[in-house]
Order: sequence, then structure tokens, then C-alpha cells
Amino acid sequence: QHYFIQSNLRMRCKLKKSLFIGLVLTLMFCTLLLLHHEKEYRISRGVTADMRSEVLQTYTVPNESSLIAPDMRPEVLQTDFVPNESSETAADEIGGCSAVKSIEHNGAQIQVSMLVETLNFKSDHGGRDKSSFPNLEPLPSTEHLKVYLVPHSHCDPGWLETYMEYYERTVRGILTNLYSFAIAHTDFKYIYAEVSFFSLWWDEQTETVKEGMRLLAKQGRFEFVQGGWVQPDESSTHYFALINQMMDGHDWLKHNFPEALPKSGWAIDPFGLSPMMGYINKLFGLKAMHIQRVHYAVKNHLAATRNLDFHWRQAWDDAGTTDILTHLAPFFGYNSKYTCGPDPDVCSQYDFRILKNPRWFKPHRLLARTTPSNVKERSLKILDQWRKKAALHTTNTVFIEVGDDFMYEHKGVLPEVYQNYKGIIDYINSDASLNTSVDWGTLSDYFDSVRRQFDTSRLPVLSGDFFTYADREADYWSGYYTARPFYKNLDRVLESALRRTEILLSFDRGTARAGQDKMAQARRALSLFQHHDGI
Repeated sequence: QHYFIQSNLRMRCKLKKSLFIGLVLTLMFCTLLLLHHEKEYRISRGVTADMRSEVLQTYTVPNESSLIAPDMRPEVLQTDFVPNESSETAADEIGGCSAVKSIEHNGAQIQVSMLVETLNFKSDHGGRDKSSFPNLEPLPSTEHLKVYLVPHSHCDPGWLETYMEYYERTVRGILTNLYSFAIAHTDFKYIYAEVSFFSLWWDEQTETVKEGMRLLAKQGRFEFVQGGWVQPDESSTHYFALINQMMDGHDWLKHNFPEALPKSGWAIDPFGLSPMMGYINKLFGLKAMHIQRVHYAVKNHLAATRNLDFHWRQAWDDAGTTDILTHLAPFFGYNSKYTCGPDPDVCSQYDFRILKNPRWFKPHRLLARTTPSNVKERSLKILDQWRKKAALHTTNTVFIEVGDDFMYEHKGVLPEVYQNYKGIIDYINSDASLNTSVDWGTLSDYFDSVRRQFDTSRLPVLSGDFFTYADREADYWSGYYTARPFYKNLDRVLESALRRTEILLSFDRGTARAGQDKMAQARRALSLFQHHDGI
């Protein structure tokens, strides 16, 4: 026994020495490897910098006139946005903004990859409570302004709660409230995007309600936008899954609610935007699209040069066959605090839903109901914001999103919002000297008005993507690109299995009905996970 104990101790000592020596050798090897990679990295950085300079030199047209929309606005835009003075790319300074000259590549006047080389990303612009254009002059009162108020409710199929929890607790009530109110008020319009939620609600409704919804769609008082199963992320997703979720949503609408097939895309919450989604939208028959979350420096530049409306073109397209009319929202967010104009402090005074449901935000100190005694003052104040917003647009039409995450869940919120805006709408429309008309509207109303006012073929062509997204300073939304890798891998595994099974079932000619049903369940599970708060 003593012999075995001594032998065991000697073996343990040798093992510890071996492990220690192995650890030291491993650390030495890793150190040498890192030094080697650092050297290669520095060399590659130098090569990349040289290549970038050559590319910029190649694609810069020194004598080309600056890209500015048709002269429908004041010549100088007052803004303290600071361009990158160290940039050697071709750029002019227009009202303090660096305007990229035309870059000849696949016919696009705006190349995002080249644009970012001219911007100063150390600017302090961006953030929830800051105006990007504090000195912005409004659209002159001599020019007629058309305003559409567009009610919406952004419903995430999974975020702080699960998909079904959101539906049971919140979304069912939202869709019911919007429908009931629209039926009772013939001037009211609204839009909705997520088919995954709407399909659950639709299956619970009577034929009377379904016919009412069909009537609202035919009259243009209800509009489906985007029409995907979800509003997908556009960075971590694979194109197969993006197409799959669009196919699920549009297929459901085609078979259950064909009157509401979408005409326009709607991407207000994905964290950065890919041109691939614009391409898919066009393949699905959409004629235009609205986008929101773009890096604040890029967004400020496009707003300051009045290029919020553009044709988004694929990088490989030289003929323009993939162009899709796109509108970029100029400000921070998609709720009432940020949509009426450049000053969040003023817009907060018109966030009427807080009067009934201060769920997330404290009421602004000047928030008040619209009454006969204050209607003039409040109408002129918000009209000033609308005209300032219009000064950033190519045309004299703007649309104002009246909504937020899960807005209108409480029955009293919608009447509150409607009645307070109605007083403002009636006052402005009745005063011809204000030279403005305001109506409830949809996304299609906005794009139709743009097409009536302006030859959209004269809009600039933009090529490139809008990654990586940052909403302020250096707060880049990129951590989720690699977070939760197990689920991202599982997503790809399901995609692969789904595609292989689809190919096999294509030989079956429809006899294995049970298999088709399981396939539909798998497709919808995959589609749901593409949601921007999912994958």
C-alpha cells in the first residue's frame, strides 16, 4: 500500500511539471503567433489604405457639380454639422455639410461606401433629445404643404415578452381598437405591417368583421405595408430566410385578405439596412419603401443635401432594373416625439397618447389637449415643425408617423389622439393663409403624392448598404451580429433542413399532405425567428 501511495505521488508531480511546461510552451507559441499576425495586419492595413486612396482617386470626379435635389428649397441650409476636414475626397461644403460629388459607378450618384469617407464621425450629433438641425429654416409659407398623419403600431413578435404573450396581452386589443375606430370614423386611416400577428387576430374574427376589414382596404383606409411574416433583421439573416418570411406573409394575404396586398415596404426598426431587402421587396411587387434606422451621420448628410427620397440600386446593377423608390426618415425615431419635426422638445408636446397611457414616457410639461382657446397657438407651433421637416424633402409632401411600439393597446388612447389632432387638422385646413392641407393617410398616399408633385426619375440613385447602425456618438449596434451563436447556428441548420425537405417533397406531387403541413409549421417557425429582435 505504501509503495502504491509513493508511486501515485511521483506520478502526480511529473504530471504537474509536464502541464506547467506545456502551458509555458503554449503561451510562447501564442505570443509568437500574435506578433506574426500583428505584423501581417499592419502590412494589410497599409495595403488597404493605399487601395482605398486609389479607389477614391479613381471614382472621384473633380469637376462634377455637387449632388443637390432640384432647386425647390432655400439655397443655404443652416446646420452646425461638421464635415471631416481631413478627407481628400471630392466634396463641397454646402451650408456646413459635406456634399459628395457624383461618383461614376453603376450609374449611382450616391455611393454610401464613398460617402462615409467624407463624414466626420466624431460629431456630437445624434441621440434621443437632440435636434440635428437646430437652425433649420422652414419651408416658405408661399409654397403649399401637404401633410399626411399616418397612424401605426409597431408590434414586435417577441421582444420583452414572447410572441404569444404579446398577442394575448397587447396586440389583439390593438388590432380590435384600430378596426373598431376606423369603422366608426370615415376620415381615419391606418397602416399595419406584421402578418404573423394579424393572422392570429383574423382567425378569431367573425365574417362581419372580415368584410369590414375588406371594405376598409378597398376604400384605402387600411393598408398593409411590407407584408412579411415579421419585420426582419437585415444583417444576421440569410437571404433564403428573408425570402421565406416574405413568402409566408404575402402568401397568407393572397389567400385570406387579397384586398390588402402591400404596395410599399416598411422597415422602421431593423438595426441597419441591407440593399438585399430592397431587391427582395421589388421582386415581391412592392413599388416603394420607407426606412428608418441609418447611422446618424449618414442620415444627417442625406437630409441636409435634401436626398431623403432616392432610388436604391443594387451594386451589381448597371441598367437600373433593380431601382426601388425609397424614403429615409430624417430624425431619430418613429414615434411622435421624433416624427413631427427636428425638435423633439416640441414634438413631445403632441404625444397625446400619454394623456391616457403614460406607460414609458413622462408627459411633457407643455403637453395639453387641443381646445378652442389654444388651438391656434398649438396648430401654428406644430405647423412650424412640419414645414421645417418639409425643408429637408425634395417635394412639398411629408408624412408624420403617429404611433410607437404597441401603441393603441388601451381603448382610450386612439380617441384621445384622434380628437386632439382633429382640432389641429380642422384649424389648419380652414385657414387658407396657412397654405397647408392636412389629412389622415397611409404610406401609399405619401408616395402617390410624391409622384404627382415630382418626376421621380429625376431623383438621385443611391447604391450601398446602411451598416453599421449608430444612433449617437460611437454607439454602434453590432454586438448582436455574433451574440447567441447557438441560436444563429440553429437558424442555419433549420434553413438547410427545410430546403432539403422542400426539394424532396417536390417529387411527391402533393400526395403527402401531412408532410406539407409540417413544412408550413417549420417555415413559419423560421420566419418568426428572423424578426429583428429575434435572430
